[in-house]
Amino acid sequence: AYLLGEFGKICVALFFFFFCYGTFLSFRKHADDDKAGTQVVFTKIKYLYAEYWKVFIIFVPICLIVGVERVVPDISAMIWNFSGLSISYCGEWWFFTTYVALLFTYPIGRRLICNQKTIFHDVFIVLMLGLFAEFILPCLYSYKWAAMLNKSLLWSIFSKMLAYVPTFYMGCIFAKYDLLSMAKKRFSPGIKNVLLAFIVLLAVFFLRRKEDAVYDFLFAPIVTVACTTILSCRIFKAFRWILEKVGREST
Repeated sequence: AYLLGEFGKICVALFFFFFCYGTFLSFRKHADDDKAGTQVVFTKIKYLYAEYWKVFIIFVPICLIVGVERVVPDISAMIWNFSGLSISYCGEWWFFTTYVALLFTYPIGRRLICNQKTIFHDVFIVLMLGLFAEFILPCLYSYKWAAMLNKSLLWSIFSKMLAYVPTFYMGCIFAKYDLLSMAKKRFSPGIKNVLLAFIVLLAVFFLRRKEDAVYDFLFAPIVTVACTTILSCRIFKAFRWILEKVGREST
């Protein structure tokens, strides 16, 4: 159960992967209109903040009344948390901050990906981003100037966001080249392909246990293709219906 729980943490990477995939498709309707495309992103950000503030307005006063230690009646802390830039009231809010930060980068990132002429160039960019986020950035913290930056709020947000940028833009690449549809056609839901998909999932399970989240930007699309192949099989029709039902009801 513990190992499955640890593997389940890949859901964060999967969420960012699917989110960028969907956002790219939304942008496709405004391919020649950058202003309209950017408006799509700001609409998403407005919706996110509307939902975030609903939770904030309900639960923060309750926490103040019952005396939750970390929710202090300080105007400055309240403003920072209300803006989503600080998560001192609730550590789980890190996801919201990272999510919004990634959305702000999307118009520029999309333009960068769309300007590349081959999938190899696109994947190379994502691999370089992954290399920088996972291996080079941590090394920079040994320098004094980087250590000072690490204490700043904006740098903290930036470094957390950067860890998910490769996964985020891998979703963009899959949408750009319609790779999920290609994979679905290539891996028909036969017994051999389903067994192969299970083996791939098992391999990812053990690799992720060893490497943790370092290669999630690669694992997320692999898990997606494997699960799509498995769920396309008739045997899993009922399970697929349940997942679709849950998906429609989820937020």
